[in-house]
Amino acid sequence: MRSDVTEMMDALRRLFPACVTEAQSQDGQLCPAIDFDLLRQDLSEQLVDGPAERYQLTWPGKRAAMLAANEPCAKTLRPPPPRKPPLCHYQKPLH
Repeated sequence: MRSDVTEMMDALRRLFPACVTEAQSQDGQLCPAIDFDLLRQDLSEQLVDGPAERYQLTWPGKRAAMLAANEPCAKTLRPPPPRKPPLCHYQKPLH
């Protein structure tokens, strides 16, 4: 692989790690490859229709779920209020 292609692959691997996969070269060795359908989806703000999904960990609606996961969050997580220990943990005063 040429050095400029290797540099581009490294940059894509840093920016879009899910889009980098492996493929067999002509001599049968595994080499890094780009899943352009997944890259196109990651770069888009809308659902992108592409070819049928290939054999991989997938489920119906995965593309829509990835799109929803990339939307900005408008809610804030807050810690729960402090809990008081149950009454049985308090000692009763002796009279």
